[in-house]
Amino acid sequence: MNAVNERQLDRVTADIALVFSWISECLETHNKCGPKYSTFTPTRILDIGDASANQSPRIVTKTHIRPVVESGTFNYIALSYCWGKNMPDEAKSTSDTINRHMQSVPLDRLPKTYKDAIAVAKQLEVRYIWIDALCIIQDSLQDWEQESAVMGEIYSNALFTLAALSAAGVTEGFRLYESRKGAQDGFHHVRPGFPHQEQERIYIYQPLNSQVCHDDDTLASRGWALQERELSRRRLSYSTEGIQWECKSKCQSNELPWGSTVFMHTGQNISNGHHGNSLDFDGIRQSWCDIVIDYSSRLLTKEEDRLPALSGVAWKMHNQMGNDYVAGIWAKHALSDILWTKHYSIKSENQVKQPKAYIAPSWSWASIIGKIYWDPYVSERDRLSAARIHSLQAELAGSDPYGAVLAGVLKISGQVKAAVCKGGDLVKYKARSDNRSTSNRDPFREKGRKLIDPITGRCVAFITHD
Repeated sequence: MNAVNERQLDRVTADIALVFSWISECLETHNKCGPKYSTFTPTRILDIGDASANQSPRIVTKTHIRPVVESGTFNYIALSYCWGKNMPDEAKSTSDTINRHMQSVPLDRLPKTYKDAIAVAKQLEVRYIWIDALCIIQDSLQDWEQESAVMGEIYSNALFTLAALSAAGVTEGFRLYESRKGAQDGFHHVRPGFPHQEQERIYIYQPLNSQVCHDDDTLASRGWALQERELSRRRLSYSTEGIQWECKSKCQSNELPWGSTVFMHTGQNISNGHHGNSLDFDGIRQSWCDIVIDYSSRLLTKEEDRLPALSGVAWKMHNQMGNDYVAGIWAKHALSDILWTKHYSIKSENQVKQPKAYIAPSWSWASIIGKIYWDPYVSERDRLSAARIHSLQAELAGSDPYGAVLAGVLKISGQVKAAVCKGGDLVKYKARSDNRSTSNRDPFREKGRKLIDPITGRCVAFITHD
C-alpha cells in the first residue's frame, strides 16, 4: 500500500474514533442533549442493514420497525444536504418507485452524498437513516404535506443530524478534506520523554481554520437547512475543512477535539428561551426574530416553501409558548411582528423582490423574497400604543397549521394622520460596536417612499416595501 492510501486510511480510522468519542461523551454526560434512543418513528425510513451485513438498503415503514421501537433500542440519523439543480431520478421516491424502493434501493445507483451518508452510518453502527427525497413520495402533494408537517419531530428525535456542509448538490458527496490537499495529517510514532516508556501512536492534524465549528458553507445558504440545524439534538457535519460535532452542550472539531462552547450553532436559538426549568417568553420571541432574519436571506428552490420550510421551528416554539401562529406572525406579538422591514442591499442579487405567486398576506414577512429585519430602535411601548389588532386570521393551504396559506386577514385600528407620499432615500443609523451615542452611529441609506406631514413638512413615516 502506498503512503498516500495509508494516510487516507489512517485519517478515516482516526475520524471515526474521534466521532465515537464525541457521541459517547454527549450521551453519557450531557443531560440537556436528549436520549440515545427514540420512541418517535418516521412514516418511512431507509434501512441500511447491520454494520457487518452486505445487504442492499431499502425503505421500511413504521410497522416494520415497531418491534425495534418497542424493545427500546431504536435510533436513526437524519440527513441534511443540498439537492442541487439536477436531482437524479434514482435519488427520489415517487408513486411509481416507492414499492420497488421498499424491496431494494441499489447502492450503486445512488448519488455520492447518499453513499457517503450510508458509509458513515455503517461505521457508527446506526442502522436507520432518514433522507427526505427517498422517504417522502415526491410526486404526491398529500404525502409531502403530511411529512413536512412532522419535519420538526423527525429532526428533533434523530440521534443526530448528518450534514453535508460543502456540497452544492447531491452528486458531490461530503467533499471531506478537499481544502486540505497537501496537509500532512496522519498517525506518527512518538516516544515520551520518560524512561522505560514505549512508543505511542498519535494522530497529528494540521489546523487550517481557526474557528472550531464554522457554519458558513454551502448548506448555510439553503432555507430548509436552517430548521434542520435548529431542531437537531446533535449535528455531525462533513466539509472540505474536516469534521465538526455540535450538540446543545458543546462544539468539537478536528481543530479542537476537546471542544468549546463559543461557536455553537445547533439548536441554540430555540434553546435560548430556557432558563433552568423555566421559560423566558421574551427570549423565545427574540430567538424567533433571530431565526427569521437568518432564514429570510436563505435560498429556496421553490418560493412557495417559504412558510413550510420553517414550519418545524414554528411548531417547536408554539409548544414552548402556546402562542397562536398565523402565516409567520405570532398572535400575542402581532403588533411587533408586523413591523418588519426589508433589508436594503446594493447588490442586485440580494435585493428584496416580489414572489411569482402568492405566498402570504402583505403584513407577513413571508410575503416577500429576501432578507428582512425588525427595527431595534422602535420600542415595544411605542408599538403597543400606536394601534390595536382586532383579529388575525389565515386560510391554510393544507393540514399543517404552520405551513402554507392561501389568504390572510388582519383587522387593525389606530390613529390616522394625513400625509403626502414622496419618493426619496431615508437616512438611518445602525449601532456601532463601540456602543457610542446615537450621533456617532454609522449612517446608511434605504430606498423607499417618504410620507410627509403636509403642514409641518416633516417625514412622519417611510414605506420600505409596497
